[in-house]
Amino acid sequence: MFEKYQNFFAIIIAGALIAGVLAITQKPSSVALDQGFETEKQVTDQMSKIARDIGINKRAFEACLSNETFAGKIEQDITTAAQSGVQGTPTFFVIKRSFDTNGNVNREQQIPIVGARDLAVFEQVIKTGIAPAEQGPFQGEKIVFNENDHWKGPRDAEIVIVKYSDIDCPFCKRAWTTIDQLIATYPQYAFVYRHSPILSLHPFAGYKAAGSECAKSLGGEEAFWNYLDAIAR
Repeated sequence: MFEKYQNFFAIIIAGALIAGVLAITQKPSSVALDQGFETEKQVTDQMSKIARDIGINKRAFEACLSNETFAGKIEQDITTAAQSGVQGTPTFFVIKRSFDTNGNVNREQQIPIVGARDLAVFEQVIKTGIAPAEQGPFQGEKIVFNENDHWKGPRDAEIVIVKYSDIDCPFCKRAWTTIDQLIATYPQYAFVYRHSPILSLHPFAGYKAAGSECAKSLGGEEAFWNYLDAIAR
């Protein structure tokens, strides 16, 4: 089951995010990851336990994974990440918006923040509309929201923080502290999560990301966030 996800996502990531990196084609019996030494069975068991703990039927969850139900969703997130200029994780975009009297966006600015940064960096970028100088040039297409995005906060927020993240990335885990601070300090802001697994470093990350989408399909948006909290922090 994992081999299907690994081969599929490895091909995508090789073409979209990491030029010159060969796709992973062999299913490992075990993989050394940042958080420890894991086998495919251990990862599947962990994911199934999380699903059960948040109230999702274990058999339905495992069937969703086996059927590769959400492979296309993860593929699309990887593709849009590459199009937006994402080359590593975590990468954030601060999106500053204003609205006309009909509620339509009439002005928008998108500012990238690369890496796990503290709250002060986000506050400065939001205030000035200028990306951190040390990042250097950043090129990519404009982010367009879609119905499959995962939101926290108001849809009509003037400030939206988009996070492209890899579930197994240690820097992505560290960045959750800042996101929690932003949400708590500025409830008028919105937060959007998108998958960006880097399989050359974290071979199980695409599989785990698909698990989060299975959780949503079986338990709703709250189940998605509960699953993500359990597996990505």
